[in-house]
Amino acid sequence: MTRRSSKPVLLADLKVDYLRPTPLGPELELRGRVTAVKGRKVVIRIRLLAAGVECAHGEVTAVQVPEEYLQALARGAPLGPAAR
Repeated sequence: MTRRSSKPVLLADLKVDYLRPTPLGPELELRGRVTAVKGRKVVIRIRLLAAGVECAHGEVTAVQVPEEYLQALARGAPLGPAAR
């Protein structure tokens, strides 16, 4: 997928498999790839590498939300179904 979206997202689900301890010191690198877009839901596979060695991988499910929703969230406004 090469399509990029500038719509903000909120985390809906996070699954992580820890493969080995992540060392302190080396630069860490996160690599992600969008694997599915279903309506407002976006699924992303993620890898965490330290000095080129994979330490963890997982899957993020995020939901696209309107910018106004995030602004209301930042103001502390109540966010019921009517605010969405």
